[in-house]
Amino acid sequence: MTTGGKGEYNQAMEDNLEKRIRELRARAAAGGRVFSDFLTPEERARTGAEAGGLPLTAWGGAEFAERKMICFGAEELEGSAFPLKIVEIAFEDVGYSPPPGHRDLLGAALGLGLERRALGDLFAGEERAFLVIRAELAGYLTDRLTRAGRHPVRCRPVEAVPEEFAPRREEVLLSLPSLRLDALIARLYGLSREEAQALAEEGKVLSGGLPVLRAGTAPRPGQTFS
Repeated sequence: MTTGGKGEYNQAMEDNLEKRIRELRARAAAGGRVFSDFLTPEERARTGAEAGGLPLTAWGGAEFAERKMICFGAEELEGSAFPLKIVEIAFEDVGYSPPPGHRDLLGAALGLGLERRALGDLFAGEERAFLVIRAELAGYLTDRLTRAGRHPVRCRPVEAVPEEFAPRREEVLLSLPSLRLDALIARLYGLSREEAQALAEEGKVLSGGLPVLRAGTAPRPGQTFS
């Protein structure tokens, strides 16, 4: 028996996602509103999920969320109409040991049998975290998630993710030897130009959710990278 490599697996997952998006679009075109699973910016860009053709709204439980559901067939839909809930995860042993990290918390949720596509963003702090989840699974998570790694936790549904959990932004002035993507990435992350070039060539530098493969690309005003 032969098995495909990671690249073939990722391509199969991407093909399945594109098929699912096409199905949702077709259902919405026939009338009514339909919702996708939570999609990353890259997934939304690769599948063309937000590209024209149908009215739609994307929402992930907070304005600053990255993973979002898409509602096909409705424009400017209120966030409260999306089938998602926000669960607060409070750490019960704060002060006795370092708090559980993002990996601990996400691993604990997935360990309950939940699929990643059913979970939105996870915002972790020093004393509590907030997880966005499909509405029909919120009660299951609240009842069953009692530990994250070695840490006891307590869950309850809440109305919103506090603004204090929004990603912090900092303005930085940089002097670059040339206006190139590899120069920018190298200076921002403390890498060599060769390391930055390798990241771009491996498809690990994204703009608008899609990889920027040319290290010599000139960044444009207002363009974002991750």
